[in-house]
Amino acid sequence: MDGGKQGAAFLEQFRDFLRFLQSLWGLLGSISVLFPLSNAFTKLIPLENMANDGSYRILSPDLITALATLVTLFVILDTFSKRMLIFGSALRRQAWKAFAFGFLMLITYLALYFFPRWDTIIRWESGDPKHLIFEIPMMLCYCAFFAGITKAFMLMGMLEYFKKPDSPDSPSEP
Repeated sequence: MDGGKQGAAFLEQFRDFLRFLQSLWGLLGSISVLFPLSNAFTKLIPLENMANDGSYRILSPDLITALATLVTLFVILDTFSKRMLIFGSALRRQAWKAFAFGFLMLITYLALYFFPRWDTIIRWESGDPKHLIFEIPMMLCYCAFFAGITKAFMLMGMLEYFKKPDSPDSPSEP
């Protein structure tokens, strides 16, 4: 019996999530999943390997893009699952904080990407695992940038989607 109640609760939450994604705000929030993939085509944020004069020696740009996409998917699900914990102006504040965090991570990523490495002085081999000392923080900053932007989009979308008609700052109970 308990499993039936849990299954019904899961289905109800899943329906709420699908209804949110079908709204304009949910659609805009879910499009942010494509941001890491779009960078593969637009190349606005540098993500090149050594063969293309980039900073990555061991980690591949495809792996980093796939990981960033998975992180954004997780952020969408996690943010929606916590929709009842943050209300009104706190939701807007959280969105701005997430947006600022995302851009701080982008600046950090770019600083690490263009930082002149010791490998040019020390002459590390191209497959040396020491390169991961630079590449893992760059990968984490890259993923965190997209996660922050995605969370900001989702929070702003939820603010508008769950808004009560009589209060501009309070989301209604879904």
